[in-house]
Amino acid sequence: MTQKLLWCPIPNPVFNVHATLANGQCFRWENDAQGDWRGVIADQFVLLKPKFNGFEWQTFPDNGRWDLIEKYFALDIDIDRIYSSWQETDQFILESMRRHEGMRILRQSPNEALFSFLCASNNSILKIRRSVRRLAERAGTEIWRDSGVSYYEFPTASQILEVTEVDLRSDMWGYRAPTIRNVAFKFANDNEWCFFKLALMGYEELVLKLTELHGIGLKLADCIALFGFGHTASVPVDTHIRQIAESKLKVAPNTKSLTPSTYRQISNAYRERYGDFAGWAQQYLFYDSLNATTAANQTANIRNLSN
Repeated sequence: MTQKLLWCPIPNPVFNVHATLANGQCFRWENDAQGDWRGVIADQFVLLKPKFNGFEWQTFPDNGRWDLIEKYFALDIDIDRIYSSWQETDQFILESMRRHEGMRILRQSPNEALFSFLCASNNSILKIRRSVRRLAERAGTEIWRDSGVSYYEFPTASQILEVTEVDLRSDMWGYRAPTIRNVAFKFANDNEWCFFKLALMGYEELVLKLTELHGIGLKLADCIALFGFGHTASVPVDTHIRQIAESKLKVAPNTKSLTPSTYRQISNAYRERYGDFAGWAQQYLFYDSLNATTAANQTANIRNLSN
């Protein structure tokens, strides 16, 4: 790798690379012992070397694709305005903000978000990363090799269909294998299922549409809406987010089970408290819970994304 790295003077409190890439919203970035991050955005391999006062970066094979960096990491969003709006809410979100200052919600491709979170249902982070990586290796287009490691563009629905159910199961997709192929078939062959059309939908319409797909409930639909379609008010509700809602937001669900009604009661409580960036707020609170869970119990099962 001989291309010169470029310097971006955006400091850690405005863009915290590690917190952004380690908080469970994406599965194809790798962090080495030096703290460098390697991953793929669209058709480019990306190298990031974070420092406190900025970060070195480069894209390959096309050098200097700042447009991809800026869009993917939502660097056009004024994070100080979000923090200012939280100043009037509650103390615990401010404490979380200070611990993870500069953490951002990514703008991943809808295609990658959809299929990655289909893998996430009832699965551990470690297994999700392995399965998603193998899917890219089997079906994606190789775009770069770094130190003997190949990096791939995330496969399209048509490319995913070329992977057999047997191979998917061997790559730890398990019972999700037929679901992945069924969803891929829809996006590859049915004009009704088009990412461009989905991107034109409002939040509620999109979530309702996504839940028509087998294997996607409200929780996964909200993950895909937030991380893949940029709906910043989307609030994926899992055990962590429910517990925070009950203990901090004083939400009192009518049932112990997470029925659609209870789910919406909880997610609406976050939106009422944190507004258009409720999805960002829940991720800060979730990351706090994730770190606490990891510290208390060193296990890979850190988030239950079952429907």
